[in-house]
Amino acid sequence: MNLWKGTLLATIFLCSVQLVNGQEETEKVAKGFNDKVSSVNEIGINSTFFINTFMSFNTINPTVVSPYALTYKFRKGQGGFRFGIGGMYREEKDDDSSNSFKTTNGNVDVRVGGEFNMPVGRKWRAFFGADLIVGYDVSKSINEQSNTTVTTSLETTEFGGGPVIGIDVMLAKRVKLGTETSVAFKRTLDVEKVDFSNPLFEDDIDRTTGFNFTFDLPTSLYLIIMF
Repeated sequence: MNLWKGTLLATIFLCSVQLVNGQEETEKVAKGFNDKVSSVNEIGINSTFFINTFMSFNTINPTVVSPYALTYKFRKGQGGFRFGIGGMYREEKDDDSSNSFKTTNGNVDVRVGGEFNMPVGRKWRAFFGADLIVGYDVSKSINEQSNTTVTTSLETTEFGGGPVIGIDVMLAKRVKLGTETSVAFKRTLDVEKVDFSNPLFEDDIDRTTGFNFTFDLPTSLYLIIMF
């Protein structure tokens, strides 16, 4: 019995030492990356879908609010360069004996900007900045009938920008979790086209411009790797 107690105590002691050493190393790295002169590269992966899918007990389909799937940052001291990109593509097709109907949807969003960061603890960092944003969205439907094919498409191009604010926390050496919220003001150009393969029908093109305002809540979590 004494042997088992001694082994258990020794195991607990070794685990405690490893945990303390790992914590001290993480805090040391965090302090280095939060000082005023260090530089660091950061790659962030939007992990919201994974977290909602594998760690949630509800039955609601998970969604990723932020359009950016991948981000990159270069920080020098308290300043930093920001870049983000994301996109989506979906295709559906429905065929029967008389006609065929196919739809495609896709978009891409790109942002470039700068930020200013400040430590709010040994392992926490808050930041704020601004982005320039470019987006492109297209949806197309093709309806094939007996003697006519009708192709309808809507293309939307967005240009704009806005402020951003966020926070991240170190989980381990060179690994962090982060989230942010942003406001975007965008100018939009919509081009809607209707094309007929039958020359008896006239094609149609309609162009409209508008203004779009979006507010993204901090509902996307990014797994960030520092190097």
